[in-house]
Amino acid sequence: MIEILFDLFLVGFPLLVVWKEKKFSLPVTREKARKVFSALGFRFSPKGKMFYCTVALFALMLALSFALEFAANALGMNDLGLVYERVSVLKGMPFLAAYLLSVRVTAEEVFFRGFLAKKYGVLVSSVLFALAHVFYGSIAQIMGAFVLGALLSAAFLVNKTIFPNILAHCGYNFVVLMLYG
Repeated sequence: MIEILFDLFLVGFPLLVVWKEKKFSLPVTREKARKVFSALGFRFSPKGKMFYCTVALFALMLALSFALEFAANALGMNDLGLVYERVSVLKGMPFLAAYLLSVRVTAEEVFFRGFLAKKYGVLVSSVLFALAHVFYGSIAQIMGAFVLGALLSAAFLVNKTIFPNILAHCGYNFVVLMLYG
């Protein structure tokens, strides 16, 4: 239940803030909803560009992740075993894994990129994204979340659409689940 409430906050808060910023009033109309979602990055770009952006972002996320893990190993700071222990639980809970790979990823992208990165910049968004990963108990995970959060934020600000972020983030988390879960 706490998972659902957290995700409702991650999506609901930005929706309410943007609604208020646009000075909309009730009732909710299709046009008002379209403008609010568009302000959070829910807009399409040409299919070829969206595909390219998604693949490139996914590849960069994997490359950075492996580089960060290599650096953590070299510095003797690799405590990612704590993350792998938590992630391994998801293999026995396919519904929770599917929820986290779809709903949670979308909620995170809406809040941290569509809202925070756009409104407050890459640094604020990345720091808060890193802090959201503190519960793993891993310093390497927090550093990785910061770096990957910065990449995702920058990609969103350049691409002006949230869809490549959602797809790349979901794909990345799926690979992590398969490799380490």
